[in-house]
Amino acid sequence: IGALVWRWRNIITAQQKKSPNYWELCRYFLVAYAVSYVTPGAKIGGELFRAGLLARHNSFKEASSTVFIDKTIEMSVMGTFFIIGAALLLLMHAAPAGATAWMTTIALLLLVLIILFYYQMFSGKDFIGKLFKLTQLHRTKQGKKWSRSIHEFEQLILQFYAKDKRHFFSAVLLSLLSIALTFIEYSIVLRILGVENVTILPLFLVITFIGAAYLIPIPMALGTLEAGQVGVFRMIGLPGAAGIGVAIITRMKDIVLSIIGFTLMGFYGLHLGKNVLRKKKKGKIRWDF
Repeated sequence: IGALVWRWRNIITAQQKKSPNYWELCRYFLVAYAVSYVTPGAKIGGELFRAGLLARHNSFKEASSTVFIDKTIEMSVMGTFFIIGAALLLLMHAAPAGATAWMTTIALLLLVLIILFYYQMFSGKDFIGKLFKLTQLHRTKQGKKWSRSIHEFEQLILQFYAKDKRHFFSAVLLSLLSIALTFIEYSIVLRILGVENVTILPLFLVITFIGAAYLIPIPMALGTLEAGQVGVFRMIGLPGAAGIGVAIITRMKDIVLSIIGFTLMGFYGLHLGKNVLRKKKKGKIRWDF
């Protein structure tokens, strides 16, 4: 989590926005982590809360643009790892026909989305706006207002990719650092479970499919985490019981972090409520999104 918060702070700095200190951002991140964990939103359910907390220092539009950039970088790195992991698993281990079909389909879709998204971003072309126009809502009176807001929001994102490539590559490197630390974490977990001498490839597949389980829109990845780990462990020749053990330890860690996050959420909720009431009386609320 430390590397992920550092990545987010790097993006906020690149956008030349007011940034809280590192530990304050850690607390915001944990609140979002907790909400995302219990909502069926493929690990994005808490991002609105993260943007809302950062909006104490910037406008909501500016805050949400940094969260969007941070999350798209995270999702694209995770998606790339899933593509590589699926390819390695299918090439080096026997998989059931059904699993082969869905992994190939998802990997190809992710590859197309990642390439298309970054082509649009680095070319300075809107992506979210085009998706919104596909709904035809921009033709309505309210839709025109939304379209303007989306355009302004997307300009903040395009500015990052057009002018802050150094910070973009720094964010990618911080994502890779987080993954490297995750490798160390799970190698220790496997040793605790009695699985010795695990090479990089099996460890890569275990971590990849833990990430994939949390992308499925099911609260807390109930069932998908355990089933995915048992399946991967059996495919790579490791005991299925160890897969269950990895899933249980992962879940325990996430529950502990979520308890911390919800505790912080209660604290910030009280203070945010007071601030909103105070600003409402003074007419200073920044409803500019």
